[in-house]
Amino acid sequence: MIREHSTNVEGSSAELNMLHAASPADLGFIRRVLREGAADGSFDAELAGTSAAAEHFFVNLEGALRCGYLQVPDTTGTLRRDVHAAGYVYSPQRGSAPVGFGLFKELRSGSFELWLTGVAAEERGHGYGHSMLGELLPTPIGQMTYVVRCNRRSSSADIALRLFRSFDFALCRATPGVLWLVNAKAPPEFVTLIANSPIVSL
Repeated sequence: MIREHSTNVEGSSAELNMLHAASPADLGFIRRVLREGAADGSFDAELAGTSAAAEHFFVNLEGALRCGYLQVPDTTGTLRRDVHAAGYVYSPQRGSAPVGFGLFKELRSGSFELWLTGVAAEERGHGYGHSMLGELLPTPIGQMTYVVRCNRRSSSADIALRLFRSFDFALCRATPGVLWLVNAKAPPEFVTLIANSPIVSL
């Protein structure tokens, strides 16, 4: 079973760039960018608020940043199964404040999705999305990343689609809420999995 998520990125040109491994110390920044994206339709709208579900999500995310594993629902909907999750925070140059992040989640052994990614609202339009992806995807985990999801309600969905296509992602599946993009290097059996697996929303 595959669960729907989405991304929020913008940009087109590269500068000096820098990644550092995301940790609990980055949760405040990541949470702010996710809340901004939720407000413009890029992520689950509930993440923009302070509901019990949103707080639980961020507690789970903090745990993943600390130990490298995210709790995900099993077939009964209970958070009982751990999957590998890790990522990076991006700064345009060494020592500067972060402008974006990318978090990867394991889908099956040896394959990942770019699960959550975004650029801070005040930093969009400067090419950081493109340069950040240019750093994220060549990392060891990025080289095993075959799928990314774009929320169709996002105000930047068209920009995100163009950006991911420039990194060899192509539309594989469209649901009412989400566009599923798969990388050209994905094994054929993985493409089949994405195209045919049951999908439910978080």
